[in-house]
Amino acid sequence: MKQFDKESLRLGIKDAINIRFLTESKSDPQRKQQMEELMEEDESRLHNSFFKLNAFDGVYDTPVEVLHVILLGVVKYMAQDFITDLTKTEKDLLVDRLRCGMLYVITLYFYRIKLYSSKYPY
Repeated sequence: MKQFDKESLRLGIKDAINIRFLTESKSDPQRKQQMEELMEEDESRLHNSFFKLNAFDGVYDTPVEVLHVILLGVVKYMAQDFITDLTKTEKDLLVDRLRCGMLYVITLYFYRIKLYSSKYPY
């Protein structure tokens, strides 16, 4: 526990998961054994390795999955909230604008089908 406190002071951060782990290790012998095994293996495992990075670039180091979660989660609900506040006229205008953009893509799609299809040579 002393080493954990020293490292927490040095890093200037408190890791709630590790604090809980250490607190439980005082009363639970199985947790204490688990903690001792971690300490023997590598003392630095008691702290999150993220805090030992020299630098962190959010754009370069962010996994793609995180971006998908944000786009499929937060952005989806923001769009839903935006659409519910629109009047009927504004919704119709939005639908028309979206269809206008989609027609261009569909046209390209049909062009590709015509160009690359072996069933229907044009």
